[in-house]
Amino acid sequence: MKKTFLFFLIFNLFIPTALALDWPAFNSKDFAIAQSEGKSIALVVHADWCATCRSQEMQLNRIANLPEYKDFILFRIDFDKQKEVMNDLRVPSRSTILIFRGTSEVGRIVAENRFEVLRDLFSFGLNK
Repeated sequence: MKKTFLFFLIFNLFIPTALALDWPAFNSKDFAIAQSEGKSIALVVHADWCATCRSQEMQLNRIANLPEYKDFILFRIDFDKQKEVMNDLRVPSRSTILIFRGTSEVGRIVAENRFEVLRDLFSFGLNK
C-alpha cells in the first residue's frame, strides 16, 4: 500500500507539465456546431487527481499531434465540475474517451492508456 501511494505521489508531482492534457474545456455550443458540421470529435472525461487520466495524457497528446488526426475537434470534460454533461452523454466514470463523427458516437473506451488501442479508437472518427 505504501509503495502504491509513493508511486502515485511521485507520478503526480513530477510528471512534466508539457504532457498535461491541454484540450479546450467542453462546452455544448461548440460541440453542437462541430457535430452539425460533421466534424471528427474526441471527448475525454478527465480529473486532474486521477492517476488513470494522467496516464492517458501523453498518449492522447501524441495521437492528437498525428497528421491524420489534425482535424479532430478536441474537448476535455471536467469530471468534478461537469456532471450534467456526463449524464447527458451517459458517461459513468472518469478516464472515458468518446469519439464522434458528426452527430454519431462511433467509439467509446474507459480506463485505457495504450497508444495503439487509443489510436485505433480515434480512427473510427475519421471522415472517410
